Amino acid sequence: MAQKKYQQLSSENHMAAREIWEALKKEKALSQENFEIIYASARGISYGGRKSGSFHNLYKTTRKFLLDHNLMTYNMINGLIVYVATQKCFRCKTFENATKEVQEVTNSDIDKAIQYVTLNNGKVPAEYEAPVVANILGLEGNHWKYFVRTYCYGAEGGIPWNFPIHYRVISAVQILDHERLIAKV
Repeated sequence: MAQKKYQQLSSENHMAAREIWEALKKEKALSQENFEIIYASARGISYGGRKSGSFHNLYKTTRKFLLDHNLMTYNMINGLIVYVATQKCFRCKTFENATKEVQEVTNSDIDKAIQYVTLNNGKVPAEYEAPVVANILGLEGNHWKYFVRTYCYGAEGGIPWNFPIHYRVISAVQILDHERLIAKV
């Protein structure tokens, strides 16, 4: 499954997601009712009061955010929805690390980027070649910008001149992988 580009949560929803994450780390599992109670208290809404349709849309957005970041899963047990914490939820010490966005890069995309760089054979300046290579890899946003800077640095002298030209792509991908900004699949 390809990594999704997440929408930015509002600050209230972000705080609610953080509180739900902390509750999941502590309790290991939450019923849907407890999940809604924690969400409502984090948003400053009395749980017993009347909730509008926007409450349910915001609630679903926060729930989807936690599911997409693989911090919880849900199971149906005797007709009740139960949210269960994942290993990632337990292992991450901070909420920021748990929700860090990671983009996936496939080996075939890396091979296509290497073919493109090998075809150019150093005749195209790195500042023009790097954005094309980042697009071939399917990077977006800040990951794209970081890759372009890393690629240009490697082309300007970060990689020894006697190395084959395809090491520009490989070294930039390895740096992003080491920083845990991308995941190779």
